Amino acid sequence: EGSEGEKKLIRFITKRLKYIHARYSLQDFSDSDLVHSFSKNIVVDIPGRLKDTLILAVPLNHSSKEPEKYDGSINIAVALAFIQQLMHIKPSVSVKVVFLGAEYGEGSNYPMGSRLFLRDFEPDYKVVVVYMNIRKAPSRLYIGGGAKGIVTPYWLLDKSTTALKKTDIYFLVRGNENQIFRMGLTKKTTIIEPYLKADYPAISFSGEYDRMPPDGRKNFIFSFNLFLNTLLNEFKSGFPESWDKHYLFFQAKNFYFIIPEENYIIILL
Repeated sequence: EGSEGEKKLIRFITKRLKYIHARYSLQDFSDSDLVHSFSKNIVVDIPGRLKDTLILAVPLNHSSKEPEKYDGSINIAVALAFIQQLMHIKPSVSVKVVFLGAEYGEGSNYPMGSRLFLRDFEPDYKVVVVYMNIRKAPSRLYIGGGAKGIVTPYWLLDKSTTALKKTDIYFLVRGNENQIFRMGLTKKTTIIEPYLKADYPAISFSGEYDRMPPDGRKNFIFSFNLFLNTLLNEFKSGFPESWDKHYLFFQAKNFYFIIPEENYIIILL
């Protein structure tokens, strides 16, 4: 956080954004009421056909406890490739790619980059957040969709898993974990908690990192960008207003199904 390495990374990203003519702005902590940091956020805006906006959240730093090969640089590579693709098309919904500084550290103030972004974010349009918490090219994606006392709406989990299946990405949703979150039976803090608590539907992606071939990184960047574009196309009419929380998700290897809130309540009755 705020290291010389992070400063070089910010310079690299902004240089790349200028080269592809992407519109971006910088946020820093100089006038923040949060704990001071020398880090920055980079916010890239890509207008779509609708004002509804998908936010791709990408941390710039990583936990100091992680080995160097799990530095999360693949998130940066995916995000830059995604931005470059969108510069040549008009997506169905608008996109913000937010490179977040000071996300990981010791203490309750983290993730500071997310809190800084959310502090002045008051949209007059609907928002969905996709948080990339991937450490390196994964052999399987894990989808997180909750925090203590709250889960992401059914429709976001449904559309995300549908898009993943269409792009043939191997994934796992921990359905039992979501029920634990919904009932508040955990002390665990999740990286998407600030967004969910601010009433923005959000999911996070992490991974399992075994058994990847030598070309796994390149293939994953291509596949995940295909997924993101497929996900955008799932929302050609914008994002729903509803936030259905009482659903059940079941998965066995590549087979899965979701019982939505309406059917769930009928079963209980």
